[in-house]
Amino acid sequence: MNAEPTTIASLLSSIALKEVVLNSSILTVVIRVAWAVASDILARVRQFRMRKAQTYTIPLGPYHPEFEGQVEFYCLLIRYGTDSYIRFMASDTEKYDGRLQNRVIPISVSRQGEAGAQFEIRLPVHRRIGTQFKCFAEAKDPSKIPWLEGVLAQCDRVHDVSRSSSQFRNRLYFLLSDFGTTETVDEITNNMCFPQ
Repeated sequence: MNAEPTTIASLLSSIALKEVVLNSSILTVVIRVAWAVASDILARVRQFRMRKAQTYTIPLGPYHPEFEGQVEFYCLLIRYGTDSYIRFMASDTEKYDGRLQNRVIPISVSRQGEAGAQFEIRLPVHRRIGTQFKCFAEAKDPSKIPWLEGVLAQCDRVHDVSRSSSQFRNRLYFLLSDFGTTETVDEITNNMCFPQ
């Protein structure tokens, strides 16, 4: 008879121990998930505060009706900061902010006056390390590329027009003289919007 209470007591003790371990495990998971969510929210708030969207209006020159429906303009946000700063001087947080983005932002083209055209770029600018970007035009019809290259070459504020060497053969990349430039580790020149 004494064996039974001992067995029952040890069984109850075992169950209680398993419940404590299970509850501790669940609590640990909940704390880790809450910590990860809170850290992510704080990081996003910090990133939002460090980037300020700026709108830039840049006169292009003559307006071409072919811009509508046949040619689209974009800005490729490459990264925040210059490659050399991110590589050699940035803090861990700035290195995270300066990771490669390659995010495509549409550029609107509108009429300016009677016959002129202008770009309007809404570019997020990092408040501490600036923004590295490159604009490009994309022709829906590849046969329009030579014409588009000539049009862009005639724009006062556009320079270094070049065809894409990647799989995007209908793209023409170009720089804007309204912004500074920076060179990547691959020796590609991009525009740079420095912090203001």
